[in-house]
Formats: sequence, C-alpha cells, structure tokens
Amino acid sequence: VLVLFSAVFLIGLLAFFRRKKSKGMKVLEQKVLNYVHAHWIRILDMAAVHPAAAVVDLDRLLDYVLSVRGYEGTVVEKLKKAKRFFSDVEELKYAHRLRNKIVHEFLEVSPKEAKRATLAFKKALNDLGAQV
Repeated sequence: VLVLFSAVFLIGLLAFFRRKKSKGMKVLEQKVLNYVHAHWIRILDMAAVHPAAAVVDLDRLLDYVLSVRGYEGTVVEKLKKAKRFFSDVEELKYAHRLRNKIVHEFLEVSPKEAKRATLAFKKALNDLGAQV
C-alpha cells in the first residue's frame, strides 16, 4: 500500500512540475500566425543588410504579439506583465535595451549583436505561441 501511495504521489508531483515548467501559451490563431510568420521572414531577409532595422522591427513584432495576447501599455509594461511566460527574461531585456539604444542613441549594431537579439526575440515569440 505504501509503495502504491508513493508511486501515485510521485506521478502527481511530476505532472505538477511538468505543467509548471511548460509556461508557454496556446498557439496563436491562424490569422495572427500568418501575419507574424510573414513579418518574421521579411525581417530575417532584411537583417543581413540592415541589422539595426531588423532589431527594431523584431521588437515591434513582439509588441504586436503581446497586444494580441491582451497586454496593454508600453512595451516595457507589457514585458513586465508577461514576464512569467518568457524562458529567458535576461536575453529579452538585452534585446529590448539594444532596440532602445538604436532608436534613441542611433547606435550601430554589429551582426553578432543583432543575431543575439534575434534569438532572444525568437524565444520570446515562441514562448507567446507564435511558432517562429
């Protein structure tokens, strides 16, 4: 009886942590997915020639998905509200700060910085169910 109880408890505990670990959201509706995918491809095509513009557009795309998910406010406010869904908050903060430096300080972006930001935005979009 004790072994059976322990096995049931362990299975329940594993299910709880597994559910908690997959913090992701449901996949977005098809219309939104099509929009996001079309922009994602366009931005990646542009990234080799205009890495700074790509970072700005990726931030804008993330803002759009956050809005579709029902978050309101500035991008920073939306990111704070949705923070629990992101698998790598620190990299996402880096990417958004890079975007701010591009826009406000006219920062030139290296391909390495742009790639790092692109990966952060990709993770965030996927965490929100965008499947890019």
